[in-house]
Amino acid sequence: MDWFLSKTRAVTPPEGTASASPDGRPMRLESRPPDIVLSKSTAMATLSQIHVLAGNRHQDAPSSSANTNSLQINKQAACETDRSFRNSSDNEAPTRTSEEAKDTSRTSVSIYDNSIAQHSQDPRSHALNSAITPASHLQAPRAIHQDAPSLFANASGFQINNSTIIGSVVQPAGAVTLSFPDSYDGRKLKKALVEGLEFIPLAKECMPDTRVGILSDVDARLHDNKSSNIIWIKGFPGVGKSALASTIISRLRNRGELLSYFIFDRAKPTTSTTRALWRRVSWDLARLYPAARSSLLKRIDDETLDRGDLSTVRLRQPVVVVIDAADECGGLEGPRSDDRKTLLKTLEQWHSELPKNFKVVVTSREEDDIKRRISPISTHIHVSIGTNEASSDICKYLEGRLGDIASAYSELPVDWARQTANHLAQRAAGVFIWATTIANFIEAGEPQSQLEDIDAGLGLGGEEGSLYALYANILKISFKNLHGKQMEAFKCVVGAVIFAQRPFHNSEFAAISPVVTGSMLEYIRNGMRSVIDQGPTLRFVHQSFVDFLLSPGCPDEFTIREPEQQQQLSALCLTTMSKQLRFNICGLETSSLKNADVPDIETKVEVGIPPLLSYSCCFVADHLRHTAFDECLMDGMRVVFKEKLLYWLEAMSLLKEMHRVVPILRMVVDWITARDGVLTEFVRDALRFVMAFTIPMMQSAPHIYLSALPFAPEESLVAKYFLPGFPRLLALDTGKPSHWSPCVFVSEYHKAPIGAIAFSPDETIFASGDWDGKICIWDSATGILISGPLIRSARDVSMVDSLDFSPNGRYLVSAHGKQGMVIWDVESGREHLCFGDFSERPGSALLHGDTEEKITSAVYTKDGHMIVSRSGYGDPPYDHWNCCCRIQLWDASTGTLAHTLLDLPRSDNYYLLSPNAHFLASLSKNPVVLRVWDLTERPLRCVLEQDIIGEWSFRSSLAFSPDGKYLLVVTRTQEKVYMACIWRMDTCTLAGPTISLGPDFGSCVLYSPGNNNLVIGVHGTASVRMFDATTGNVVYCGKEPNGVECGSPSCGSRKILLGYHDGTIRMWDYHCHTSHAIDSATDDNLAGWVNPVFSPCGKTLAVSYKDEIKLLNTTTGEPINLSHPIQTKSVMLSFSHDGRYIASLMTHRYCDEPPVANIWDMNTGMNCCCLVITDAAKEGHFNLFFVPSDNQLVLHSSVEGGEEERYVIRIWGGNVLDEPYTTVTLPHPKSCNTNSRTLELLLSPDTLTALVLEHTTTGAIVHCHHRNSIEEQFTPHSLFNTAALTPNLISWWGRMAAFSPSGQLFVSAGSVVNDTGISCQLRVWETKTWTEIAGPFEGGEVYRWGSPFVKQPTFLSVSPDDCLIHFVSPGDGAIWVWDIHTGREVAGPWRGYDLRRAFKIIMSPDGDKLASTNYGLPSTVRLWNTHGLCSGQAQELVGGIGDFGDQSLIRDGWVKEEGSDSLLFWVPAEHRDRLWQPRNIAVIGVAPTKLDFSRFKYGRDWEECIDKEYTT
Repeated sequence: MDWFLSKTRAVTPPEGTASASPDGRPMRLESRPPDIVLSKSTAMATLSQIHVLAGNRHQDAPSSSANTNSLQINKQAACETDRSFRNSSDNEAPTRTSEEAKDTSRTSVSIYDNSIAQHSQDPRSHALNSAITPASHLQAPRAIHQDAPSLFANASGFQINNSTIIGSVVQPAGAVTLSFPDSYDGRKLKKALVEGLEFIPLAKECMPDTRVGILSDVDARLHDNKSSNIIWIKGFPGVGKSALASTIISRLRNRGELLSYFIFDRAKPTTSTTRALWRRVSWDLARLYPAARSSLLKRIDDETLDRGDLSTVRLRQPVVVVIDAADECGGLEGPRSDDRKTLLKTLEQWHSELPKNFKVVVTSREEDDIKRRISPISTHIHVSIGTNEASSDICKYLEGRLGDIASAYSELPVDWARQTANHLAQRAAGVFIWATTIANFIEAGEPQSQLEDIDAGLGLGGEEGSLYALYANILKISFKNLHGKQMEAFKCVVGAVIFAQRPFHNSEFAAISPVVTGSMLEYIRNGMRSVIDQGPTLRFVHQSFVDFLLSPGCPDEFTIREPEQQQQLSALCLTTMSKQLRFNICGLETSSLKNADVPDIETKVEVGIPPLLSYSCCFVADHLRHTAFDECLMDGMRVVFKEKLLYWLEAMSLLKEMHRVVPILRMVVDWITARDGVLTEFVRDALRFVMAFTIPMMQSAPHIYLSALPFAPEESLVAKYFLPGFPRLLALDTGKPSHWSPCVFVSEYHKAPIGAIAFSPDETIFASGDWDGKICIWDSATGILISGPLIRSARDVSMVDSLDFSPNGRYLVSAHGKQGMVIWDVESGREHLCFGDFSERPGSALLHGDTEEKITSAVYTKDGHMIVSRSGYGDPPYDHWNCCCRIQLWDASTGTLAHTLLDLPRSDNYYLLSPNAHFLASLSKNPVVLRVWDLTERPLRCVLEQDIIGEWSFRSSLAFSPDGKYLLVVTRTQEKVYMACIWRMDTCTLAGPTISLGPDFGSCVLYSPGNNNLVIGVHGTASVRMFDATTGNVVYCGKEPNGVECGSPSCGSRKILLGYHDGTIRMWDYHCHTSHAIDSATDDNLAGWVNPVFSPCGKTLAVSYKDEIKLLNTTTGEPINLSHPIQTKSVMLSFSHDGRYIASLMTHRYCDEPPVANIWDMNTGMNCCCLVITDAAKEGHFNLFFVPSDNQLVLHSSVEGGEEERYVIRIWGGNVLDEPYTTVTLPHPKSCNTNSRTLELLLSPDTLTALVLEHTTTGAIVHCHHRNSIEEQFTPHSLFNTAALTPNLISWWGRMAAFSPSGQLFVSAGSVVNDTGISCQLRVWETKTWTEIAGPFEGGEVYRWGSPFVKQPTFLSVSPDDCLIHFVSPGDGAIWVWDIHTGREVAGPWRGYDLRRAFKIIMSPDGDKLASTNYGLPSTVRLWNTHGLCSGQAQELVGGIGDFGDQSLIRDGWVKEEGSDSLLFWVPAEHRDRLWQPRNIAVIGVAPTKLDFSRFKYGRDWEECIDKEYTT
């Protein structure tokens, strides 16, 4: 998790979305309230800015020199810095706190904006002192520069000419500076880039006239534009690399060539990450180059870090970034850490993408991973310990240091310093830290006696052993006869300094062990004065001392053994948490606010959660994982992770550390498994609890109790344990699940259907893409959004057709149809490469002549060097059901086309690429033939061609297993039963018997849980079934949401990510769910596209279920029991005029079977007539209704394809004979290109008027036809003026236009553009003359400028007497009623019906009832009470209990009051469509979730939710 933990990507989604950088490795998510935090991908913003700043590598570089003001860490400089930054000029860094300014000895500086809350030493501040300081290297004795970053003051030298900025140097101090603006944007940049960023001071510089050869070599390489831009300075620990880095920085600064520098510190969490490096470089870039600020701001805002608009910038001379101590990146994990890997990847990227005059100087030890990755791309400078120059430099250093020491002693010989320096320099043998340490030791006491004490035990030589011998002698001299409590205290303190995840304060050492008293700590500090920094935080001067303490060569009394120290720190964390965790730990006064909105939340957290408790909550797992199982720790584990689990979650929420919770709990399970089965099961349940309720826990700590506990399943161990102690919560009267669902989490951000989804190779993250072209990156453990939306730079963005990660997880390729493919850098979130574009743009041409081509999938090859694409092409317009197929091979590094592997002729075959693009499979239609090509062979050949038993159907499919080793083929028998067979790809043979999947079918998935155990998953419209591929037995069956668009199964388990039509993403885990179905099994099965209908009297509502039609009493919401239940499938219903009959229509999609209409007696349910309309088998777009004036039945449909495209209108008489009473046709409007349009027919209820809306590429056209009787054919209406009506129709007019029941009036809704957005106006037309007779009526807002577009529900109807208009405004879901004849507003806006999430709305003829349909997951119908709406009465408010009434809305699951952010409670996604609301009469299709608020304590009373006995 380190890379994830260090590169925070905070997302503030727009209203209506759930919150929540990846390269295939685990990532840190810092979940937080809406403030600005720089994403990890700022590195690439910096990269692209540097591209343009150093664009002209051959430009002449005039000489310039300049001085800069440094930020000094001494009393005088601290004061100067504080004053300077308040003036907001470019040459100062942000000030430290007043306490920091007073502390003259501290060796690190935390930078803050005065407007930003400051965090002193709190671990949450991310500005922590370290265990190891880089100070105390070789330096001139009287020229000490404890130099915190000046941030390259006094930037100047810009020449602006035609928007081209030429040159950038650092000007002399005192010159006029460019002010860093104290504006909103300026403060935003500081907050995003600087808040919590710790700037480590530079080490002491090399003394004058030392290291001359190395420094000259560095200068030569910096100005050599033909050599590599990476300069690696490597060497043995302690040879002075950091002093060299400091000197190089100083020299570059004086020459105006320094862009930025950064110092890694192994023991400091805030300075061992690449995120800190990127923020630092971005900050320096923003301060030095004002032109870069706008681009950085944009990237911070929209998280799209594509290239900026500074392409004309040129730099006259090199710029340099210096990175010191790269081997300390990643902290104590070193090469194993993801941060180290990310740093090395970044250096490789900078080497390949930046010009040669952009230089990076890196210093580090020569560790294996660094050597392997950096050697090939860098020039090397090895700092040797055996050169004469090194010995001479050490001698000069020692002579200076000892000279300073001797000046305080008048009795020392005159040449004591020179002679001693010569003597010791020989023994140092080129190791500078040896010289520094011995000088410090001599300075700590009387010089000659100190020298005599140490000198006897030291030998010559520059090997590691001599340095270790020096350390051993110093410790033995300083701690004579160390034993007993002194030795215990020494090991406690030193062990904590080494292994703690952040430095401990003095008071915290005492908590480790009672032997560490204040005086004991002072004793230990004094004894280690020569090897520790002299600041207030105890930390070592050099990493080599830590290496010594952990080595076998360290004397036993000083040896630090990791297991013992980790056990001690584990005990410390558990003890601290056991004692200090409590309910409402920070004293939050109300539950109505999110954490981010609580006034003075930083102070409350700082006071309520002390630093040691904060440390323990966050890092307990880091110590436990290095601790062997110890029964002594189990009592603390039971208290923390059971008794105080919710209190710990509360603290983590307030600390903004919820991203750590899942990894900690998983580690706890691993640590205690097989030792305590009861606790293990409880913690596993806690994992499900956290993953299910991450969003409310993360956003508002009180709702861990108020929202998570009530909605947890009845059998949840966490809920059963804690609910008795919280008696005053809301309760679920109905709808509470008994067990956890297989659904692990629901991810919400996308507003459009999900088009593609993919796991990263290590499955720690996943990517999703939608039909709007947006791509998001998510955490696989919690489903929280990490990065995105990633949006293409192209103006017109098409949907995402496929996604695939590169094998190393660093890149993601997306396919976008005609717009080709995009390779995304997963870490930065920016476009890395765009290629394969077939769209017509200025300056581009179609790659394949006049054909239209769309790339439908793109897959990386196994080595990641190439990408294989599959595209369909043909003559325009493109038909993806019948097109040619092209398989092409692309170079992933350049985007160039390498080969066209296959070019297959036009067909309606189904094609699929395997993972790693090894195979291409196809399934032909007539006959059904399976073909497989091996794409790795040359020449390509078809390795499998097999006739498949069965017939092709629309749902026939192919699916590879996640590892690509198996292929699933699904076809259908003549008996309409789906059959599956599995093929081995290595042998191209069947892997087992053919499996019957039954008559119901959906999306098919082939799982490979391991050990060659294959499972076939069938995700249908409302259920899922899983079959053992060997036996065919059903191993799991349950209900699931419908609307699955795509999926990505896990490799090696039964987990799967499914993307849905409503834009949600769900992770399902079937591993532990094979014995029972999920609790929604009690749900009713509504028809997939249910269309409820009211009876003419409004007292009955007919609803089509999967296999029957049910009638409901609209007053009570109860079903009406019929003597003969109506058993039939139906897609459409209609009541007769007199209410005695109900007609149903059943059509067969994707086959040529004729539609069937049935007439049923409403009182008995008996079938009165069955009409099989044989001549309509090839027709579509059916609509069925009764003529209002009598019981004539009308069915109209459309015939498409061929030369005679037409509408067909059939009418049966009142006796409903087998044959229609009359049949007429209406030709489709003639168009020059019928493939570029869509048509909609709206037929008046009396069937005498027909309107056809034709959508074309150039606009909309309305055609009107009329007849005088039902026996006549339609003719164009002579008085109809299409130019008058067309502008008054909104495009989705089937729901925004309506005839009156008599057919004599027509109401249209048109759009009006204004300053705030698009509003709606209604007009009424008389249909005989088509004259406007009423309106316009203001119908509310359709769309507001700047907000995301979401298709809103609409409803428009006219009352049976042709007097009233009923309308639901699309903007806010409010209901309006107008009188047509008077123009009076009868009612409106009526609210409280939660109509904004509805897909379809109908109203009873009397206006007293309303039904809304949500084609959700699953489909539901809500029956609402609207009594009094049409009579002009004022709406009676329904307050409800617990303020859950008319003004309550569900946004991202939060129920809150309209116009307010006052939180009431949070509702899980699976309950939102089920939630019973105050005005509901019935919720149909699901078991409703009814809430009991009778004991609910919330708001300012929320603390009363807990029983007082549990607060202690």
